[in-house]
Amino acid sequence: MPAAKAPDPHQDIRDAVRDLCAEFPAEYFRKIDDFGGMVEAIEAGFPQREMQDASYEFQKAVESRDKIIVGVNDYVMQEEASPMNLLQIDESVAGLQAERLKRLRSERNNTRVQETLEALAEGARGRQNTMPLLLDCVRAYATLGEMCDALRPVFGEYQEPAF
Repeated sequence: MPAAKAPDPHQDIRDAVRDLCAEFPAEYFRKIDDFGGMVEAIEAGFPQREMQDASYEFQKAVESRDKIIVGVNDYVMQEEASPMNLLQIDESVAGLQAERLKRLRSERNNTRVQETLEALAEGARGRQNTMPLLLDCVRAYATLGEMCDALRPVFGEYQEPAF
């Protein structure tokens, strides 16, 4: 007769974790479904609010030392860290860049640039693949700002809503 198997003292814990792992996502998906789907949830600011709330609670736990992070709020080295070498950009660089941009605009074929920018805007309006059109703009020496200006009337400009 085989020996009776001893009951597992951790089975209750495993069952509770399994149930929680099944329950939490289902509950969360129900919340998203209540909005009418993920797009509607995003438009209502639901995931953004969830991230804000979670970040806030996490930071509170770190600062109150309810959550220990080694090297941040506990077991921190007492030695003074060496100062970081921050990159300092000489303000004359802005003037040099402005001069280079002015020279570029005077030397390039501005008619060709305008044609490629118009083609880009037209392609974006027609739901065409814009990558080849963007490359044409680059080859004509259109600036990033000019390409963005061509696309902005078609796609608009994203504004992060405040929650």
